Amino acid sequence: MTASVSSHRPFLKDRQKPLSAEQQRCKFNFEAKQEALRLGKDLFTGKCQKHGETEFRVYKASHKHHCIACRRIIQDKRKELAA
Repeated sequence: MTASVSSHRPFLKDRQKPLSAEQQRCKFNFEAKQEALRLGKDLFTGKCQKHGETEFRVYKASHKHHCIACRRIIQDKRKELAA
């Protein structure tokens, strides 16, 4: 019975959804990060939500990355709170 039901079931076409702006930004950063790691670099140019196209740092051990300008702002705020 299940074989006959599954063979008569309508087939949904494989449709590619367009990427959102955030997904495109993340994909751009991921590809730039992978290229930097492949070349052995720790800096690459990526797209930040706040600063636009800017310099990012990638850590080779964890493969994480962050915007250098955003990181500087966070560090300055921490210094102000500590003082």
